[in-house]
Amino acid sequence: MKIKNYQNILLAIILSVSITTLCSAQDKQDNPPILELHKFAEIMALIKEEYVEPVKDEELIVNAIKGMVSSLDSYSSYLNEAEYKEIKGSLSGEFDGIGVEIDISIKPSDILILNVIANSPAGRIGIKKNDKIISVNGEHIEGKTKDKAEAMLLGLVGEVVELAILRGDKKEPLILKLKREIIKTESVKYNLITSKLGFLKINSFQGDTKHAVSLAIDNMAKQSRFGKLQGIIIDLRDNPGGLLKAAVGVTDLFIKKGVIVSTDVRGKAKREEEIAHDFDVLDGASIVVLVNGSSASAAEIVTGALQDYQRAVIVGEKTFGKGSVQSVIELEDKKTALKITTSRYFTPKGRSIQARGIVPDIDIVQNKVEAEKINTCFRGLKLQGHTRNEAKDKKRTKERAKLMIALNECVDQDSQLQAALILLKGLAVMQVTKR
Repeated sequence: MKIKNYQNILLAIILSVSITTLCSAQDKQDNPPILELHKFAEIMALIKEEYVEPVKDEELIVNAIKGMVSSLDSYSSYLNEAEYKEIKGSLSGEFDGIGVEIDISIKPSDILILNVIANSPAGRIGIKKNDKIISVNGEHIEGKTKDKAEAMLLGLVGEVVELAILRGDKKEPLILKLKREIIKTESVKYNLITSKLGFLKINSFQGDTKHAVSLAIDNMAKQSRFGKLQGIIIDLRDNPGGLLKAAVGVTDLFIKKGVIVSTDVRGKAKREEEIAHDFDVLDGASIVVLVNGSSASAAEIVTGALQDYQRAVIVGEKTFGKGSVQSVIELEDKKTALKITTSRYFTPKGRSIQARGIVPDIDIVQNKVEAEKINTCFRGLKLQGHTRNEAKDKKRTKERAKLMIALNECVDQDSQLQAALILLKGLAVMQVTKR
């Protein structure tokens, strides 16, 4: 087909779609950008004709869509089928895989297993932390990026995956076969840190996080010396965010009245507000929140609200500073989606944290060496999760005591957590004295 004919056909299709879309827009007086659409068609036709290698139309159009969306801001993006599936999994707490968390080790060619999810295919077959993956289904993984390596491990439920694993100093790899399953991840982990004080780690904000936090506090209260907690540490360090609704729900557990967060939405003159209900799951007991530079978005909503109402003391480092909310909109094919910024949020006192972050009440900075030691320590901890009511399981009493000891060993390496625990003990004593 000659370039001019191809260009005219393409332009006609683009114009047809664009006019239909633009006519349904809010401002119906806008005219379709004919010159720009003509240029788009011209460039696409030239690429098809002149580029050194053949390029599929679908590839060019998808890349054009990606460029259009990503140019809006750093958080908006077009999600292909795999990306959409992954983001749905991260928000729901479920994904299809074998149950391992991986990273690239010191040697760029090594894919290291950082964590193995309990009762997953990997956990049941005996894969261990610090094992190295050599190949997946016969394909060598050497030199792959983390994203590509993860994509090789993910796939359809029921499919068999063959892994070649190197363990320790052994030169011969273990060849293991396992089936992919639906893996459930837990956004909340917890344990008593003393007989009266609780530790709550929120890794991300998923659909069930509010319920998980409520259950964790209830379980820790039942396990504590007096059947009631005198305070908790909420660790939001390295929490990238998640669902706005989940962040609002978690905050609502601790604040009895007032605005939790407000959002500016396009086309609405007044900010939308999320209001707290008359309930405090801790009945006023003290809270210390831990944050760092990787605490973002939903984590900052919780932190900002608790700080504004002086419901918690914030310890650590200034947070990331992501003050916008993204919506994931499924497209007509039901397989792809648009993740796009739809609003900006503000703390109860009207603070915008976009590019500013939340400044902690007590600033304690960790160096990279300390942070890595802490991460390693916490990865090895098998804290309680929310998949069952731990308080009713009497057989786990000794195990919980061991977890408390192990948790305090991590505290000894963690200057931020040490400070948080000392502060919480002081606040708890003051509160008891007042009563």
